[in-house]
Amino acid sequence: MIDKTESKIELLLHAIINQVKLYLGIFANAIKRFIFYAKCNKKRVGIIVGLIIFLIVSGICLYKYIPREVELIYDDSLTISQTSPKTQCRTVEDFLEEQKIEITTADTINCNLEDKITSHMEIEIHKAFDIPIVADGKTVTLHSVSCKAINAVKKMKIKVKDEDIVLPGRNHIMKNGEKIVIKRV
Repeated sequence: MIDKTESKIELLLHAIINQVKLYLGIFANAIKRFIFYAKCNKKRVGIIVGLIIFLIVSGICLYKYIPREVELIYDDSLTISQTSPKTQCRTVEDFLEEQKIEITTADTINCNLEDKITSHMEIEIHKAFDIPIVADGKTVTLHSVSCKAINAVKKMKIKVKDEDIVLPGRNHIMKNGEKIVIKRV
């Protein structure tokens, strides 16, 4: 039984090798014909090769300048705007510059600034804002994107006990213009 399996594999390999030889033979004959044609008609071949190179280079150049549509989602914590501008920019950084959008280190963006722009690419930006935190008679400010009030307090390393009251609520998602007040109990 093992011999039969080996013989089937050998037959399959021979069939594959014969097909490859056939295609290589056809390809070799096409090359021989082209060389013969090139020797007889050097001027025509030169024109054809030049035209092919011109078309390839033109296609590459035109592809660079085809506008690509980008899905831009911009969240400033008060409103979320979604637009689909078209751009010829090559990178996300160039696109943001074109759209007059400045990104700071506290902002979040779902891609790298060096990423290449692709058609229908989604770029999502969450802008940071100041969150004032009032605790123990002092006010500190956190520059951050939207987050839960308790997470903002933890980022500023303010200790909060379970019985302390956090306004507007520990799990409240902070928005631009809101402040956090901690009342000690």
